[in-house]
Amino acid sequence: MYLIRFYVIIGLITFLGLVTTWQQIQTVRYGYRISQINKVKEKVVNEQLSLKLELTTLKSPQHLLTSKSFLTLKMVHPEVLNIDNFRNRIVSYQQGSRSIALTPPR
Repeated sequence: MYLIRFYVIIGLITFLGLVTTWQQIQTVRYGYRISQINKVKEKVVNEQLSLKLELTTLKSPQHLLTSKSFLTLKMVHPEVLNIDNFRNRIVSYQQGSRSIALTPPR
C-alpha cells in the first residue's frame, strides 16, 4: 500500500516536472519569436518613415522647381486647370486659345 502511494507521488512529481520544463521551453521559444517579429516590425517602420520622407521630398515645390529643367516640365497656372473634384484629377487645361483634354488613366 505504501509502495503504491510512493510510486504515484513520484509519478506525479515527475509529470509536474516535465510539464514545467515544457512550459519553460515554450516560453523561451515564444520570446525568441516575439523578438524576431519586433525586429521585422522595426525594419518595416523605418522603411515606412524613409518612404514618407522620400515622398515628401519628391512632392516639395523646391524639388519640382529644381527638376523642372531636367524633366522639361512647364509651369501651369492654377486658373487654367479644370479639376474633377470627385476624383481629384486634372481633366483639362487651357493653353493659349485652345483647350487640351486629358484622358484619365484606367
